[in-house]
Amino acid sequence: LEAEKEQMDEEKQKAEEELEVEREQITKQIEDAANERVKNEVTVQKKRLEDEKSEMIKKIEAEKGQIDQEKRKAEEKWVVEREQITKQIEDAANERVKNELAEQKKRLEDVKNEMMKKLEAEKEQMDEEKQKAEEELEVEREQITKQIEDAANER
Repeated sequence: LEAEKEQMDEEKQKAEEELEVEREQITKQIEDAANERVKNEVTVQKKRLEDEKSEMIKKIEAEKGQIDQEKRKAEEKWVVEREQITKQIEDAANERVKNELAEQKKRLEDVKNEMMKKLEAEKEQMDEEKQKAEEELEVEREQITKQIEDAANER
């Protein structure tokens, strides 16, 4: 009986050791799977954020290009109109006509200046929006990095 008891105790000990090894293996597999899932989620989030950033930058750049084009067109139009007015002033013999044309030229310059101010303001606003978007992306990137660090620390 003593020998059987001793054998049973040894078998029990061996079974407990095997269970402990299995438990450790399963725990490691669970931790590895959780870490891989977090890593995959972070990778997907990073990719999404980079895609959104790229799209936002493309959109802002396209809008800035359009504003620049409109600004150039306005400048070209203003130059043409200014040249026409200047020629009219030079050709006019009547002082009254010259004065009216000079006033018209000034109004066009004022319109041009107003248009330039408006276009510059829109461009500055887009630059601010781009800066804000980049700052928001940086904050999200830092949050994701912190999540990764926290997940690694928890592991």
